[in-house]
Amino acid sequence: MTAAVLHILLSLAGDDRHGLGIAADVKAFSQGRLTLGPGTLYGTIKRLLDSALIEDLGSPSADVDPSTGLEASRSTATSSDAFCTASLRRKNAL
Repeated sequence: MTAAVLHILLSLAGDDRHGLGIAADVKAFSQGRLTLGPGTLYGTIKRLLDSALIEDLGSPSADVDPSTGLEASRSTATSSDAFCTASLRRKNAL
């Protein structure tokens, strides 16, 4: 699990967010140590969507953040399982 995947899943575990909201949340909770550029951010989101680790919250007309006009995403139960598995592997490797 890459740092980008881990941090995006952590961001979405707390709340539904759109892409720029995820990037801002990751930067805030990592205290600026991780900044997700647009290629990394949206490429990772696409891979997470394709893997069903996160889900798109629907059509733009229904789930757009009014402040940005962007669709939101949320984590899935599968992403929680993936996060736990990655955490256990890391702990066992230490």
